[in-house]
Amino acid sequence: MLDPNYQVIYSRRGKDEGIFRFNTTMAGQYSFVFSNMNDKHMKKSVTVALHPGFDVTAKEIEKTNKEVKEMAQAAGVDELEIKTLNNAVKDMTKKIKNLFTEAKMSMIR
Repeated sequence: MLDPNYQVIYSRRGKDEGIFRFNTTMAGQYSFVFSNMNDKHMKKSVTVALHPGFDVTAKEIEKTNKEVKEMAQAAGVDELEIKTLNNAVKDMTKKIKNLFTEAKMSMIR
């Protein structure tokens, strides 16, 4: 696994399968590298399952809830409206990032 600066952040050799977990340390594109350099004559089949996510601390949740409450009070609306709008913006941002990633990957192919 390479970070956005192409530095190795995880390496495992000689294993047929496994699960590993890592936390990203910077924004950017991370890369998996699969190699059969030592066995060029054998066909390889690779299956990858990704489960992206993040851990949220209680302190972060408390901070977010406080910000939502303050925004709702300042706007004179219910907190649910702020949460709904915030979720929509996060979803749209995620979709835009995915589109950019797909565009980059299609240029590489």
